[in-house]
Amino acid sequence: MSNSNLPSIILKLITYCRRAFAKAPVDIDLHSGDKIVLDSHRVQFPLDGCAVALVIDKYKLHLYPDSGALKSTSDKSPDMLLVQKLETGSGIEHFQRLQPDASLFVDIEPIDGNLRVSEEYSLSNSTVQISHHHESIVIEASKYQQNAYVIKIPEVSGSACLLKRRQRSLGRVQTIFGGAIKKLDPAEGLLLVQSINKQLALSPHRSTDDRGSPGSVVELPENLIPILIGDLHANIDNLLKILSENAYIDSLDRGDAALIFLGDAIHSEDPDDLESMESSLIMMDLIFKLMLQFPDQVFFVLGNHDSFSEEVVKSGVRQGILWQKYVTKERGDGYQKALEEFYLRSPLIAFSSRFVACHAGPPNNKVSKKELINAKHNPELTYQLLWNRQQSVSFPAGYTRKEVQRFRKSLGLEPHTPFIVGHSPFSKEKTTWCHIGGIKNHHLVTSARPDQVGVFVLINGDMEPQSFTSEPLLKWTNQNPVSRQANSD
Repeated sequence: MSNSNLPSIILKLITYCRRAFAKAPVDIDLHSGDKIVLDSHRVQFPLDGCAVALVIDKYKLHLYPDSGALKSTSDKSPDMLLVQKLETGSGIEHFQRLQPDASLFVDIEPIDGNLRVSEEYSLSNSTVQISHHHESIVIEASKYQQNAYVIKIPEVSGSACLLKRRQRSLGRVQTIFGGAIKKLDPAEGLLLVQSINKQLALSPHRSTDDRGSPGSVVELPENLIPILIGDLHANIDNLLKILSENAYIDSLDRGDAALIFLGDAIHSEDPDDLESMESSLIMMDLIFKLMLQFPDQVFFVLGNHDSFSEEVVKSGVRQGILWQKYVTKERGDGYQKALEEFYLRSPLIAFSSRFVACHAGPPNNKVSKKELINAKHNPELTYQLLWNRQQSVSFPAGYTRKEVQRFRKSLGLEPHTPFIVGHSPFSKEKTTWCHIGGIKNHHLVTSARPDQVGVFVLINGDMEPQSFTSEPLLKWTNQNPVSRQANSD
């Protein structure tokens, strides 16, 4: 056992002992507007759909059930969201997810006075513990904690308000798409991709390469909040989930945010659906509609699956070749050539002073920013940005901390700048991973899982992972036209 693991193990042991020997909580009956001061007692209130505000000194957090965008009738206890209200003006919020049988620990750092929320017990004297007991929530403040209390939030400001906002966001997406989100007819599909190709040729955020075309690097302006989406692999429900969450679509409408796809939008990973390409075509139609609506805010960074290449194979299925045959059959040679042109014109890297991202990984060799801008004319460099993986026993030729640092330096970025990739999920249990391979500020996101979807978003100057529970939103959205959703409000 390494010494580096000892603090974490000790904290987990302390947490276990606290739970095992804690006094029984005091039941309270919260009414709207009631203010319950926290002291050394443990207070418990039923999980009945209500939302509460937790106030600790100058900080105010909201705790409410995450009922999703649909009116769920599930008997399963919902996750709770602990949201820190920020004065960012964008509406995008920082939150922590609290699942049943789990706890969150909130305290104020003694040095800088900042709020800290963690899944592990803190040795701070100002800790507030929030525990999810399926049917109830238990909150306990340290006896040293001062000025901490909970207050019930009116229903209009809680989960019901959130539900309406999410459903309105889905209505907005439907409006952008132009109706039900389904496969477009061939003529409209061709016109759409041709419009996107013209748009890419005039991108103001990409330096031109040596041939006078938009280069392989897109540099975002500082005023845009980046929202990074990992591999979607034709999971339209997950894209709709992202667009319905955390005021992302509202922020796009206000011009505050940028949506950045990190490639591999197509080709299902469902073992029973590897050869089906219809959802891939609808996925690209939706992404193109978003790009057309927000030409300076939605960017598509190419992935290795976004191709007609025979190298694109999943479990023996040649998805690249099947994709080419399908789009040609559905929309003709003209569409297939226009889509291939889209791939040729799409960038390989996106960055600002706050982050840098590509689909797979940095090049293994030292390159200049000019070479990165001209990457599309260098097959080896393009291949590495699309296919590279972190060095491991199964991939010994992969990149290491050295290549990550060198990549940041090539783009003129600070050594601590977050570097985010997709392509290589580490497990089937998570959707985001931080500091992967022990490389500080090197993160990974995938957005294709059938049960949850992840993104990275800039919150208060930091690239934060956010995860959401997947829902069957495509079916619901198409069954609830915009007019009907408006009436339900």
